Amino acid sequence: LRSLTLLLERKRTFNVLLVLNGLVALATCIGFGHHGGGDIDTYQGLAVGILNGEYSYWWPLQQYIPDTFRTPGYPLYIALVMWLFGTWKALTFVQFGIYAASVWLMLKCVGRMGGGLLAKNIALLLLLPSINIPFYIGTMLPEIPVMICIMGICWIWTKQERTWADAIGMGALYAFIFQCRPIFLLFPLCILACDILFKRGRLPWMKEITALGIFGLSLIPFGLWNQSNHGKFSVTPLEGGGGVFHTGYWAGRIPNYREMRYWGNMTGDEIFDFVPYEDRAAEIAAFNAEWDSIDAQLAPFLTHQDTVMLDSIVKIGPVCRTWNTQYTLERDKILIAQTWKNIAEHPGYYFTFKTYSAVRLWVIGIMREDFRNADLKGRIKILYPTLMTLTIFLLAIITVPLALIRKRIRLKEVYPMILLLLYYTAIHLPFTIQARYTTSVRLVLYVLMAMAISALLKKPSTDQEATGKPPVKTQ
Repeated sequence: LRSLTLLLERKRTFNVLLVLNGLVALATCIGFGHHGGGDIDTYQGLAVGILNGEYSYWWPLQQYIPDTFRTPGYPLYIALVMWLFGTWKALTFVQFGIYAASVWLMLKCVGRMGGGLLAKNIALLLLLPSINIPFYIGTMLPEIPVMICIMGICWIWTKQERTWADAIGMGALYAFIFQCRPIFLLFPLCILACDILFKRGRLPWMKEITALGIFGLSLIPFGLWNQSNHGKFSVTPLEGGGGVFHTGYWAGRIPNYREMRYWGNMTGDEIFDFVPYEDRAAEIAAFNAEWDSIDAQLAPFLTHQDTVMLDSIVKIGPVCRTWNTQYTLERDKILIAQTWKNIAEHPGYYFTFKTYSAVRLWVIGIMREDFRNADLKGRIKILYPTLMTLTIFLLAIITVPLALIRKRIRLKEVYPMILLLLYYTAIHLPFTIQARYTTSVRLVLYVLMAMAISALLKKPSTDQEATGKPPVKTQ
């Protein structure tokens, strides 16, 4: 262990790890090429709609069908790239640069928190096998742009004193993250509450208020757009979270099933059964019966716009159906109410499934049927990301608490990062399991782990043993 520590304290090791990480990122981009998940059609459709003067992927139609599904941040980002370069495929080159800048910010954060070459090399060592992060460089998904914004926030957090430029930048970063990922809405308030708790009299109130003010102002344009197009002021998309909340309940009861009642989601065939295998057919029947009831309640709200939309699906392409305003609002209310009713009827199942989900958000899953049908090479490709993310997850939940308990790192110094990781876990729990949702904060986890592991490996100084305080941060 001592020999490994000495190796990780060398500048040459740092340079080698930096080059290796660059090569892995490049190889991942070349190996996977331009690709996207199920969301690519809606993101690209909205971006093209923006370039054609409408915030809608139904822009070719004479009937205007305003979007109800997404906030405009990432579609605007795609539209800008397409406008500048003429193709969405330029995203790969843009996002490769963003990824590299995110890694640079990760290392800067480690340095500012007092971590030397040992901590930086540990962060790079954790990143090296994590191909699940550079995988998103070539996707039309917001994980990489959001990641650099989150690392930018961490970079500001680790400064000894914040300037007015930092306050403005913090507000702008909050704004962009939210416009890409609306689940971020409550985080600025959560971090303010923790700042009040931990900083007390040292809180720079005016700068905190400035950041929150900029964030708050950034919410107004989309809220006004919703007011103008849907008759309701809402800073989040009109569909809200009812659909994914409902699917998040049913996903464990109807594994390996593509539902065609909402967004056409494929539920995961997880390695654990949350209802007996022989009950799957009955559960699928119950799910569809529930949707029959929901559709019957919503039928009176259908309009001519919905007929036009449904008749145009073949022409527009595989995008999410955009129902009229009243239908969308009523559906969200019904789905939320129905899901709470379902949870009340099966609390044990829901608690068990969501406890598992909390881990699965950080650990890439194995789909049983895919694994069963794969050859040896295919099984290795399936096993690798699971074992890699599981190892890092287990290492994190051991080393970070241990370093805190032994006072090798201080909660007062790292609470913003811990809060960010806990927030991302908790806010996604009610919804469908997608390990990619934590991609944007994985570098934050690596910063924390690097500080914790390096502090545990190094023998504390006499002063630190006496005071329980880690070394002073550097700029």
